Amino acid sequence: MKNPLIIEDIEFIENNIMSIRSKVGFNFQYYIDEWLSEKTKFNFWAFFLAPFWLGAKGMFEYVFLYCILTNLFVNRIPSLHLILIVLLPIYFGFTGDILYFKKIKSEISNSTGFSVNGLLGICLVIAIQIGTYYLIA
Repeated sequence: MKNPLIIEDIEFIENNIMSIRSKVGFNFQYYIDEWLSEKTKFNFWAFFLAPFWLGAKGMFEYVFLYCILTNLFVNRIPSLHLILIVLLPIYFGFTGDILYFKKIKSEISNSTGFSVNGLLGICLVIAIQIGTYYLIA
């Protein structure tokens, strides 16, 4: 799949490399290589552990979407629930790295100093999953 980042995004990466390094931290080089490559790669961890990967990266809007959609249909329409728990991780596997870039770019552009620790993000995902399950189901 062709990388959807445009020239302005590549210039943003080159001009803000140190800020990106401090925001991304671990696996910085992997993400830079991914964002600057011509083709996007499939992110196995974003696929295999979708809500936890999203939480560890601080993308809680997608965690809420994932948890609400999967829990909304768990008891009502089980076949749709099964489709969602297969399709959503595939979507995040293919687009996760680009979504993560957009989050990092937004944080740097808006000068938000708030960043979520990976372990805290995973704990929040568990809380969100349990909460949405009991509220919706």
